[in-house]
Amino acid sequence: MSVELSLKWIGDAELAVKFDKLESYKQSIEAPPEFGGKGKAPNPDRLLTAAVGGCLTLSLLVNLQVAKLNPKELNTKVKATIVPGDKGLPRFKSIDVELKPAFEGAINKDILKKVIDHFQNYCTVAQSVRKGIPVNVIVKE
Repeated sequence: MSVELSLKWIGDAELAVKFDKLESYKQSIEAPPEFGGKGKAPNPDRLLTAAVGGCLTLSLLVNLQVAKLNPKELNTKVKATIVPGDKGLPRFKSIDVELKPAFEGAINKDILKKVIDHFQNYCTVAQSVRKGIPVNVIVKE
């Protein structure tokens, strides 16, 4: 498997992103305001944070569905902490992810615990990012 995309500078501090196999989808990225961005599009820090949270959320959702624990809701909050690094430049210190599935009626808690114990293994993004940034995950019922 591979993922390909192209980036094109479109002015100021903004880039257009073209994803492979998603010709009609439009996305742009821009620098944070302190580096010339206008606040019209997410910056790469926000996209990385969203990718980690999105991957973990989808991983939990799919694993719950496979286990026949179909949530009526699944909400996620993600907070990335960015601090000055060794040379004073911004670096990710950690990414904290809180997932809250909600179920209608009673569910098998033993099956839920098994899902919670292993769903993170299926998230390519979080597992890869963890090699350089702590990713802390909490699932609240």
